[in-house]
Amino acid sequence: MALLAGVSESTVSHAFSGNRPVSAATLERVRAASTELGYFPDPHARSMRTGRTGMIGLALRPPLAGDPALTDDETFNRLVGSAAIATLRHGIGLVHVPLSSEDPTAGLPMDGCIVAHPRASDPLPGLLARRGVPVVLIDDDPDHPSATPWTVRATYESGMGKVAAHLVSTGSTAPLLLITSETNAWSEAARSAFTAPSGAEVLEIEPEATRAEVADALAVRLSAPHRPDAIVVAASDMAPLVHAAVLDAGLDVPEDVQIACLTDTSHSRGLEITGLDLCHEQLAAQAVELLLARIEGAAAPANARDVELHPSLRRSTR
Repeated sequence: MALLAGVSESTVSHAFSGNRPVSAATLERVRAASTELGYFPDPHARSMRTGRTGMIGLALRPPLAGDPALTDDETFNRLVGSAAIATLRHGIGLVHVPLSSEDPTAGLPMDGCIVAHPRASDPLPGLLARRGVPVVLIDDDPDHPSATPWTVRATYESGMGKVAAHLVSTGSTAPLLLITSETNAWSEAARSAFTAPSGAEVLEIEPEATRAEVADALAVRLSAPHRPDAIVVAASDMAPLVHAAVLDAGLDVPEDVQIACLTDTSHSRGLEITGLDLCHEQLAAQAVELLLARIEGAAAPANARDVELHPSLRRSTR
């Protein structure tokens, strides 16, 4: 191949390994010779020589990540798709970490791993660290905030505070927060943003609750003498159910009850419901960039990276 490409054998090796810079023209000649001869380097052998796989892992950590309903969840599909695009741009592959075992990372070929939306006291980052796998978080562990600067954070407190302030400015005095019982940075920020400043009542539902059960719980509150004048829906896939419950109670949106979501998907956009975009495209791109820097041995950053969130105001709020 070296003879056909008109270069030395060491240049061929550098062209395939990337261990030394090779000019674009030389690289093209080596690739053309490789194609003509039908030779392609064995990625497993190259991994054994270099200690690199050319792959990074992505682990989704919300409770629903192990549920078939994840395939219908636009929020996390955006994150996964954005991470895949970001890795393609950097010329590397993406491995999805399963949640079906106590040690889901065992045997997976990856040079580092992004742990997205870790649960409270999540064991996975520590497990990876003990194995010597570089880790970058998307969001803090709520039990250990700011534990590592190798983190990309959505500014939930700021974004949700803007939603709360908007509802207050439009006259809301009795909001209801509809949220599941999961515990991560997003859910903890939601409870903080709406229970302390605006005195919201919290309607907490278990992840396995049926939609009929949620609808019944809403009907009770909407028929009460001191009903909520705004409903803040944590996950926007519940927005159609909430909208229907308000109308079924004989109330108008937004005149009687305003509705806002703390995520923003087709569920909220289709009904013109105010939503908070979690900017997963930016979170994923920055997490991939940060992880590659850590894999290459970069010094730890002084602070975590923040991605600013802003609500999209729509007809469901005044």
